[in-house]
Order: sequence, then structure tokens, then C-alpha cells
Amino acid sequence: TLANPLRLGDSVEQIIISGDGSTLYLSSRLGGSYIARYSLLDGSSASFSAGTWPIPLRRDSAGNFLFSLNAWDGTLSVYSMTPSEILLGTIPLGIPAGSTDRLPDLAIDSTHKLAYAAYPEFGAVAVVNWETMQPITTINIPNAETGDTGGGPGQLQVMVNESARRLFVYEAKARTVYVYDTA
Repeated sequence: TLANPLRLGDSVEQIIISGDGSTLYLSSRLGGSYIARYSLLDGSSASFSAGTWPIPLRRDSAGNFLFSLNAWDGTLSVYSMTPSEILLGTIPLGIPAGSTDRLPDLAIDSTHKLAYAAYPEFGAVAVVNWETMQPITTINIPNAETGDTGGGPGQLQVMVNESARRLFVYEAKARTVYVYDTA
């Protein structure tokens, strides 16, 4: 019944919750590149990072893995969430490092162990296998507006339907949804 204010940092841009609901993970890219962990059970906190501009964050469907797209570095960091945040590896995406404020998006296919990192700056979606820690391919989005135009998030969005093995890529400027067969 009571709300308690928390000092979260200078630039918290995203909050996700652990699979069991006991922990919040917060990412910051401007007040320092870090991921913060806040325990809802005991109020403890810690920060960690494996790259620059850890945004966005995602977790797998079971809540066993945490993913940080290190936007500025063009890498994906994979953490085991059990028993705590253990860095399993950082995967190069096979695309240039980001250099603008056009924020990427990230979708996780837990069933097939794939991650899809959408970079509007390059009009591309990098596909990596997070189990083998290897890049797989890059999908170039037709007629996507590239470069340093627009700024901010939401210009290239990705979602995955694991059971149908479909990747959906929304290109906001063209108001177009592209559908890819991920098999």
C-alpha cells in the first residue's frame, strides 16, 4: 500500500523484470553504460555491463537468460540469470557499431536460440545464435531509411513468432511490416 521512491541512476531507459518477478533490471546509456539489478525481495542492488549503450534489454521466455544489445558496440551480451548475472559471452553482430541516436530493437526466439537485432541506422536486422554465440546472417530491409535521420527508438521494430517460425519487422517510415520465414 506504500510507494517507496528509488534512486535509479541518471538515465534509466528501460526496466524489465526477471522470470520469477523478484528482480528488476534497468539499463542506462547516457548516465554511464550499465545495467542495474534491483532485488524486490531485499532491496539490494548492483550494476554490471559488458558493452556501451546496453539497450534494449530482453530475457528469454523462461527467465533463465538476460540479453543486452550493446547498441554502440554492435554486440549482444548473454547473461545466465541463475544463480546471478554471469556473462556467458558477447557476440559480434557482424554489422558496424552504432554511431547515432537511432536506437535498435531486439527480439528473442527462446525455442530456437536466436536473437534478432534491428538497427534502423543501417536498415538491417542482425541474426545471431545465442546458444553457439555465433552470428548467422544479416537481413537488409528493403528501402529502409538509413543514416542519422530521425533519432530515438521505434523506427525499426522486430517481433518473433517462435511456433510459426516467423520474424516480423516493422519499418515505421514506410509503414510497412516485412514477414520473414526464420526456418
